[in-house]
Amino acid sequence: MVAATAVLVAGAMIATGSLAVSGATIHASTPTITQGTPFSLSGAGLWLHAVTDSEGRVVLSAAENQAVEMAYFDPSNPTGAPSWKTVITPSQVGASGLADHWHIYADGHHWIVVSDSSAQNSWLFELDDSFNVVGSIQVVKNGLPFSTTVQAPNSNTVRTNDMFLVAEPNGITVAHFLPPDSNRLFRYNFALQLQSITDIGGEQSAQYDQNAGSSAFATSSGFTVIAPTTLAPNMQSNLMELTYDANWNAVSAKTLLATSGTNYAMGTAVVLPGGDMAVTARVLSPLLPSPSGSDNGNIVRYLFDSSGNQLSSTTLVGNGQGNRPHTLLFGNDLITTWDNGGGAVSMEIDTVAGATTTTSTTAAPTTTAPTTAVGSNLLPDTYVMSFTGCNSATSNCSDPRNQTTYLAQSNDGSSWSLAPAAFTPVTASSSGLVVRNGNVYVYGVTDFVNETSQLFEYSEATGQMTKSAVSISGLPSGYGFVDPDPILTTDGSIVMVFYMMCAGITPSPSCSSTSRIESATEVAGSDGTRFTMDPGDRLVTANGSGNAATGTTDPDACFDGHQYVMYVLENGTTVAYSSPSLQGSYSYLATVFAPSGNPAAPPGCLFDPATGTYFLYEALGSGPGSTPVIQRASTTSAAASFPISSWQTVAGASAFGLASTVQLNFPDIALNAPSATTTSTTTPTSTTSTTNPTPPSTTPGSSGSGCASGIGAVAASGAGYWMLGSDGTVYHCGSGGALGSATDLGSAAAIAPTPDGKGYWVVSPSGRVDAFGDAHAFALSATPSGEVVTIASTPDGQGYWLATATGQVVTAGDAPDEGSPQSQGLKLAGGIVNMAPTPDGKGYWMLGSDGGVMTFGDASYFGSPGQLNPNAPPGGSNSILPLNKPAVAMASTSDGKGYWFVAADGGIFSFGDAGFYGSTGQLNPSQPPGGSNSIVAALAKPVNGMVVTADGRGYWMVAQDGGVFAFGDAGFVGSLGGQSIPAPVVGFAPV
Repeated sequence: MVAATAVLVAGAMIATGSLAVSGATIHASTPTITQGTPFSLSGAGLWLHAVTDSEGRVVLSAAENQAVEMAYFDPSNPTGAPSWKTVITPSQVGASGLADHWHIYADGHHWIVVSDSSAQNSWLFELDDSFNVVGSIQVVKNGLPFSTTVQAPNSNTVRTNDMFLVAEPNGITVAHFLPPDSNRLFRYNFALQLQSITDIGGEQSAQYDQNAGSSAFATSSGFTVIAPTTLAPNMQSNLMELTYDANWNAVSAKTLLATSGTNYAMGTAVVLPGGDMAVTARVLSPLLPSPSGSDNGNIVRYLFDSSGNQLSSTTLVGNGQGNRPHTLLFGNDLITTWDNGGGAVSMEIDTVAGATTTTSTTAAPTTTAPTTAVGSNLLPDTYVMSFTGCNSATSNCSDPRNQTTYLAQSNDGSSWSLAPAAFTPVTASSSGLVVRNGNVYVYGVTDFVNETSQLFEYSEATGQMTKSAVSISGLPSGYGFVDPDPILTTDGSIVMVFYMMCAGITPSPSCSSTSRIESATEVAGSDGTRFTMDPGDRLVTANGSGNAATGTTDPDACFDGHQYVMYVLENGTTVAYSSPSLQGSYSYLATVFAPSGNPAAPPGCLFDPATGTYFLYEALGSGPGSTPVIQRASTTSAAASFPISSWQTVAGASAFGLASTVQLNFPDIALNAPSATTTSTTTPTSTTSTTNPTPPSTTPGSSGSGCASGIGAVAASGAGYWMLGSDGTVYHCGSGGALGSATDLGSAAAIAPTPDGKGYWVVSPSGRVDAFGDAHAFALSATPSGEVVTIASTPDGQGYWLATATGQVVTAGDAPDEGSPQSQGLKLAGGIVNMAPTPDGKGYWMLGSDGGVMTFGDASYFGSPGQLNPNAPPGGSNSILPLNKPAVAMASTSDGKGYWFVAADGGIFSFGDAGFYGSTGQLNPSQPPGGSNSIVAALAKPVNGMVVTADGRGYWMVAQDGGVFAFGDAGFVGSLGGQSIPAPVVGFAPV
């Protein structure tokens, strides 16, 4: 018998195991709940939630001063004051104040939905375990879905301050109340991409009516919603248990609580060991008069068996001053939180004990079995690894037909041994593996003429192994697949990522001008043997140029909770690519390992969510001609490099009882026991150099060297910036870290940073966008019809705008289309050179080369050089005073009430509340400080970019040769001036 546990994480129930013994359903007797003493928590006002994170800690969130704050909480020391951290403020959503929120934990992240005080707008935030926002998206705008690509079933507006969250296997669902008797569900994947919008409630049947104050949790077969029939405090309200399948189709409706003259609402639930359900609700009896300024009442907990029969009730708050209860089962602690009616929050910790199992004919709630089974005695360790070996003393190891595939196991990822009596070595190369339901699936290439793989499926329970042919339908004629990398998705299916090459070519890396990494999805019921090609390409690179001098091969992908990082082998180097979705298009991230004289080997990756660490395994020798052994390196950044000194040997041939002349290759790692933590026992090796370049003088306007180029170079502390060469090379200065270059674009036009300064996008003149760091690529709303000249990020980093020289604006992600010169038929006196979004992302300014400023959306017009001409009335481009040199770039102030732009000769023009802090003209002592009339006669190269400091009290300018000029409080941390760079600088971005 496997004991079942079900834990409600702020509305999302995560269940493991099953309740069955000898074919009979079992049920636990009513557990004993020992009631604790309620206590108040200081520093918080409303909406107190408690959840558990991946490290088993209790985390609180609450509203205070119209913002959301979070804190860790120790249930063993409940009187300790929480150390609150403000995590979401009105400024992050452009609102005057935040009203309500809901909080759950799923997929290694905190998820919080907030509404503004108008109850018309809401946003979903993703936060890491340190409470840092790593992603966000607007869910509802003015009561309607914010997305323009997924439509709601009807046009009724929702109330955003009545909400709940629930985790799904592949994402997060936000529910907003849809008057009069429904909830609208906005279903997102974990990459914050909207998948569908669904309405549930009375439109299906009156018995499914659900009102404000509902909650939900996930079950193995779908979802359960605890819903009141009304929240109105002057009306009777029943409390319902409504069940839905995985697609939110109604299954059953059950009345839990119904009493004449009583209002039951705001119910939340957890399922206790044994299957009983604890429901906590706000209860009003007698009803309040109408209208009433308050809906506070008692907080009461009810126990129900699996048939919905009430077993007991316990009053937690009996003074009529409780509201908004939430419940968490944390081990044996039943934690209930609520508002106590006085602008403060309270908590009670009760203890669940004494549940004994007895046979019953009542069906217990079904629970979700793990997608991968805990290792049996035959293969008990936490990790498994497949790899190949070839004895160089007896075979030609450059021929893949001489490879043998082995299986190993480890408890720490560092010390490995062959799986004892668990796996018979087989003749196969390019192995890859996953573990599912107690079975180890090892894929290896066995047909070296037709380039196909076979599946070796090993049962951990029986020790038996079967061999099956593997096919992929939809492969182009004449092509086969090698280098298989199977990946287990959250729904338990397998996606195969592989290198597609021409069949019959052995052992040539490719028979075409391009290398193609593709993927295919498992056919349901085929048990990992049949796959169907996924649409589109994962990665296509040109052979003999760019990042793939001799081909891109040997993919291995891992998911870090936010993006998929795919490591590949290119010309003896290891290169990282990334995509927000497994079956999406991958963009170049960084060259992470480029050893000298000893080429890198096919990589295998594993991500540890507990520490945020990437582990890379490769078979490396100590030098040319040496016998490769399996080595491992680690980093906390997918774009960081792995210097040769960071690699540690974890297994050689002797560790597996093999001859010392056996060369190891193709390691692939999988988690064997889903209940085990994946924390490494070794400290990740730092890839940062210990020497920092000394910054030159910080005198405004000074320039000199000090920027580092290339991947893995050191970034100085403090302010920083990135510079983009027209060849796609990205140079970093100061705190602008090395995240990668976009040399595979062929040519580059512009660069834009993500809002947190931890990533950037690079765009080509044709409109192709490569994403680096925490930046994500999004589908464009249209194909650019002219040369792209600039890219700008939305405030949340979940979208961007592209602008062409001809005045077209192309949107991506959550970037709204607020119009463009092209769409409005405006005649341009000079081509568009730059754009700047407003702080709330609801508008933007566009700059013409003649200095004309055009406004769209909520962007306000504050002037242009035409207003410098006393003989011309204020206005737009028709009143512009001719510039000495063309305008090249612009930036806005943080409050959106002003902007700057710079001309090619370094002249700065400031409007609205944008302050003037100098220009390159101030380098000429014979001229007074000012604009373009006081500029040094000739710069070494024209200025072509500018960025503003965070507080708006300074700015940098960059010239085509990489010279940087700093003014105001902009700190000078280096430039490329005086250095030889292969292509002119065309883009400039702040950290």
